[in-house]
Amino acid sequence: SETSERIKSRNDYGDQTLQKTAFTVGNEVRLLMVKDGGTPPEQLSAHKDIEAVRKTIKSTGRELKKIDDPQKKSTPKRKKDSD
Repeated sequence: SETSERIKSRNDYGDQTLQKTAFTVGNEVRLLMVKDGGTPPEQLSAHKDIEAVRKTIKSTGRELKKIDDPQKKSTPKRKKDSD
């Protein structure tokens, strides 16, 4: 991330310095989002709930499996020969 790259490039260490770097990078990213997109992050629409996403993925997976798996053709059972 931008924060970790800045910390590595400046050889930052210590809790206060790391927190200040993280705050500064976060603020710069927020200002860039407002400048470029005009919308602050807190006004962006929220993403779907993770459980809803999981349900959609699971459902889609089942549908794709039906498409990918060849349908099993049932063969008639043979009768045993009686002697």
